[in-house]
Amino acid sequence: MNVQSISREIRKLPPEGQKEVFDFVVFLRSRFGQSEEAVPGKVEMQNEPFVGMWADRKDMQDSVAWVREERKDQWPEH
Repeated sequence: MNVQSISREIRKLPPEGQKEVFDFVVFLRSRFGQSEEAVPGKVEMQNEPFVGMWADRKDMQDSVAWVREERKDQWPEH
């Protein structure tokens, strides 16, 4: 199990369950402390799973044009 899968599982819990997880983590940190290795570093965006998820979409090859067209549908000019 990795951090991403744990995070997904926590997000599936109701708010009360998420609070219990947070409270338990706070308890564990007070009991065991926090090692330097446990402190997360800078996140490398290119390693995130969502990067490139629309790379194959032909309608988004020019993102500026795509946004412009979407805006025309939502906010037509008068």
